[in-house]
Amino acid sequence: MTPGKLNKILQGQTALARKVFEVVPIKEAWPASQIRHSLKEVERSNADLHTVRGCLATLREIGLVREPEPGCFQRHAIRTPQPTPKKEIITMHKTAVAPQAVQSAAPASAAPASKSPLEILGNLSSQITALADDFSTRLKQLAAQVEEAALTIEQEQEGNAQSLEKLKQLQSILKSL
Repeated sequence: MTPGKLNKILQGQTALARKVFEVVPIKEAWPASQIRHSLKEVERSNADLHTVRGCLATLREIGLVREPEPGCFQRHAIRTPQPTPKKEIITMHKTAVAPQAVQSAAPASAAPASKSPLEILGNLSSQITALADDFSTRLKQLAAQVEEAALTIEQEQEGNAQSLEKLKQLQSILKSL
């Protein structure tokens, strides 16, 4: 997991889940009680064991923490992508006997080729996450507008019901005359 992807995922978590993640060790697996004790000492947090276990379960589900033994948790190591060596593109011309390096195509494709497939997937994942966040925000705005329209319609219906009642009273008065 790249540092950028880690930060994106952690931004979507609660403050307590981020604190729990910070105290989970990378090199060894700790039980939830030891993680809670460390959280209490390092972060001065007073979270109960049940809440810490819930945070650990969430972190495990999203792939930030693993459970090598039942009840013991360990953080995944953060991998920094290693640059891949650039490859020179060689083409054969029909008239030439020896292969020649294509210089015009190499600089154009050098930038995309320098990223590893995992880095590209990480970038795509962060773009999808950003798109999902934007989509979620827009859906919430639309839901608020729909709710506002529903309240307006309900108020109009109440007004219409009152007017209808007055109309019926007027009709009954007119019939009695």
